[in-house]
Amino acid sequence: MLAHLRLRGADIILGLSETIDHFEHRITLNCAPASPYETGVLGSAQHARLDTAGSALATSVDSTATSLSVSTTSGPVWTTDSAEMPFDVRMGGEVMTVTAISSSTSPQTFTVTRSVNGVVKSHAVGADLRLANPTTIPL
Repeated sequence: MLAHLRLRGADIILGLSETIDHFEHRITLNCAPASPYETGVLGSAQHARLDTAGSALATSVDSTATSLSVSTTSGPVWTTDSAEMPFDVRMGGEVMTVTAISSSTSPQTFTVTRSVNGVVKSHAVGADLRLANPTTIPL
């Protein structure tokens, strides 16, 4: 008997269909991303972060760089408080874990662990950088 089930990290199963044909039993799951239903949790290190108003890569980086120069384009600069680390950011589809940020003025230097979601790529100057999983506040 062969059983195979693969869901992405955070999917919600909305329904399923089933087919039985000779000796094959197939179940198809109808899924949707769970991310729109994530909520903020006050006091949580992972689920209580608001996104930046705007930040971008100040210098281009190759796919292995672990130091990023990040300019704040709108709003306050990123925190340098080590108690607030680590957290994940997303740039061009790649998720990186920020382990340290130096400088209290823009541009800041981010120390990162690359490709935590399996995406490996270079990034050009001006690439938008955001929290990977920001808390949203409905208006």
